[in-house]
Amino acid sequence: MKTFFLLLASVFLFSACNTEETPSAQKKDIAEITSLESLKNHNPDFDIVAVEKEGYWYSRYVLGQLMARAGMGEKMIPPVGAMPKMMAMSDADFDLEQFKAKNKTYGDGNHFSPPKNPHLIKTVYSGGDPHFLQEIDPSDFSTLRWDELKMDKDYTGEAFGWMILKEGEWAKNFHESNHHGTVQDPIGAQWRMVGLILANEAKAQFQTYINLKKTGKIRMNDTDTIVLLEGLSSLYGLVTNAKKHPLTQDAKIAPTLRIEIDALAKQVQKKSPQSINDASLKVQALVWYASETKGGVEMIQKSVDELLAFSPQTPTERAAFIRGLVEGQRILGTSFSKITQEFQKLQKDFDFKNGYFTSQKTYHIDDIGTILGALNALKIFPQKGIPQDVVEQMQVSFFESAVNQSGLMQSAPPVKLGKSPYEMENVADIMFRYPTIPVPPKAGGKYGIAPVFASEISFKNGAWKVTNTLWDTAGGMHTANEMIWFQYPDINGFPEL
Repeated sequence: MKTFFLLLASVFLFSACNTEETPSAQKKDIAEITSLESLKNHNPDFDIVAVEKEGYWYSRYVLGQLMARAGMGEKMIPPVGAMPKMMAMSDADFDLEQFKAKNKTYGDGNHFSPPKNPHLIKTVYSGGDPHFLQEIDPSDFSTLRWDELKMDKDYTGEAFGWMILKEGEWAKNFHESNHHGTVQDPIGAQWRMVGLILANEAKAQFQTYINLKKTGKIRMNDTDTIVLLEGLSSLYGLVTNAKKHPLTQDAKIAPTLRIEIDALAKQVQKKSPQSINDASLKVQALVWYASETKGGVEMIQKSVDELLAFSPQTPTERAAFIRGLVEGQRILGTSFSKITQEFQKLQKDFDFKNGYFTSQKTYHIDDIGTILGALNALKIFPQKGIPQDVVEQMQVSFFESAVNQSGLMQSAPPVKLGKSPYEMENVADIMFRYPTIPVPPKAGGKYGIAPVFASEISFKNGAWKVTNTLWDTAGGMHTANEMIWFQYPDINGFPEL
């Protein structure tokens, strides 16, 4: 019996304020755009819908590797008895005896099917080499492990925060999206169960973080504190909002979570940000905190004022500035002309033919997430004086070039792998993967490289080059979060107060 529960435990995933007016001179400069160049190697089937759909799937591929396959953290084994309970919660006609007998066709035939040898994680390593060490068998996750000797096992609040946020967002997606049905429906049991596992992994990582913090074994600088506040605030909502998240509420862990996010919020509010990135993230994190705790807007107003004091100089800084101000604008009801001003500078700097910003040749994975996040925010929340066709064309060109054609997305699985049939009905292949991205093992060398992001790319001499193939957890999960938020409002990375 113990062996059975260990098999289940190792289961998983693939499988009132003043309003500023935009100066007329700025309106004129942007309005003068009469046509937009297409990317020189543009795939005619790749459009804004493909951006949104590929973003969804790339986000899911990345999460699947980190949470069950790669071994990028200490192994988590749920308590005996937890997994059958979760399976019953996610499947109305779950039968334990039928499951133990490996009967997959009983009842409505829609049941959770665990893979071989997954590695769920209760800690989050900071980085690693995503190359596979042996010939891969997609059904046996032990063949998909990364080299443990090349893993960066240092712990940071930033990596924990973005990972916990990621798990929570996907738990919401698997439970709340009608695409996966309800507990009573004859579809979606696999992914509803995955959502419950993700929620439990996030809770386990929170508990581990508390212990690491007590012993001083986790880095907690300003950025770490801000990102953890966002991630843990999201988790707090996941376990306390019974109306929105009935399958994941947890009254036992909620009080400890509330104490921690209150303490983090006090720290974040007290400290003045030292960079545009931190100032932008501070606005975003306080919005999440206020949303989940029913807090007021005063702390958000102060953080917006801090952000406005900065003067962006690079494309990534401008994107971070825009991302934070859009959040402030949504919550405070204020219109900021600086959003339009900074976007104008981005647009003038952007080479639509090559899909990159000419003043920035090198992009860390975190830069990619920041830029895509800003463009997505501008698409979802249109700004006066910023044409939507310009925003969307920039988003399409940058994603197609910097994510797909550059080698940033280092591989992608075959279209039919790790998906339920209903997820693929009448959907073009390009919505799941860009055609030129290779499949392992062709991608990356002898045994192949996992479908995750490289940590750095550069545009030089008219072409992209991957300058660092290693995986960076904080930057990679930040980018994966921004990509899943392309699915707004189905997956909402823009919480309301």
